Amino acid sequence: MNILHRLLNKIDWKLNVSRSGKELQNNKLQVMTFEESLDYLIESKCSLSRFGDGEFTLMLNGEFLCPRNISLKHQDADPELKKRLVEILKDKNTDQYNLKIAVPRTLVSLDKGNLTDSSIGFWQNYLHELFYKISSLLRKDYTYLNSQISRFYLDDRNKDKEVIEKRIAHWKRLWEDQDILIIEGKGSNLGKSQGFYSNAKSVERIECPNNNTFKHYNEILSAAKEYGTHKLIILALGPTSAVLAYDLAKTGFRTLDLGFLELEYHFFLTQASEESQIAGIKISTVESIQNDPFPANQEDFIEKDVVFRITGNQK
Repeated sequence: MNILHRLLNKIDWKLNVSRSGKELQNNKLQVMTFEESLDYLIESKCSLSRFGDGEFTLMLNGEFLCPRNISLKHQDADPELKKRLVEILKDKNTDQYNLKIAVPRTLVSLDKGNLTDSSIGFWQNYLHELFYKISSLLRKDYTYLNSQISRFYLDDRNKDKEVIEKRIAHWKRLWEDQDILIIEGKGSNLGKSQGFYSNAKSVERIECPNNNTFKHYNEILSAAKEYGTHKLIILALGPTSAVLAYDLAKTGFRTLDLGFLELEYHFFLTQASEESQIAGIKISTVESIQNDPFPANQEDFIEKDVVFRITGNQK
């Protein structure tokens, strides 16, 4: 990094910290709680497009004095993806598609009584500099759902067994007696234990590349429309999911961008205390977890229920 870039970075940081501090003091964002968000999903039967720190990071590329082109672990910075993500947040007609947008509840409350110290620390640091820019992307006349509803266990400070079990039961109401189509990255193997979706009528899967998924967007969208008719579509494709949920909702498909919600279920079953690994599940650096009760050999499962595969260069 040259001297000019260092100087621009320093100016950027000072300006953004100052503006973020003022914006936080006058924060007018509205985000539902965990319980309110999940109740809304169940009762309204809406689709869901989620935005978190990963989506915001990609959207903020090019928005600083010093050029930033930050990629995520499995998704490179992509101008078209950024454009689509911004488009969704600017659309004031999402209610017409029965689509709700979700952002982290931590944008309005760090909830220090319930979140872990590591989660609180992450968001304090993240928002200290970037809240001003993130807030500028969001509407103040809209009530967002909480995108952190997919993190019902690991980020919970108390990890009370009874509370978590109630949350799981609540989640399972979403797909009770429904045909599900899961669209996921290769190696994720969501639904591997069957327990999480045991009350669904059926489970089918579309397998996609797990790196730079957005490059295959048109093929994924086409497959979703072909195999998702009369099904509840669940997405676990990183930032691509937010765009896919939006486009599918506009054409009448109920689609839920849930990320790796099921991963939290495995963490709970094994009483995991940190994100490490899950045997048979490849999620970023996650490959297996403490005391994993599920067998590592998933060959039979991997072939089962996959109705379509979208190929690409896998790593």
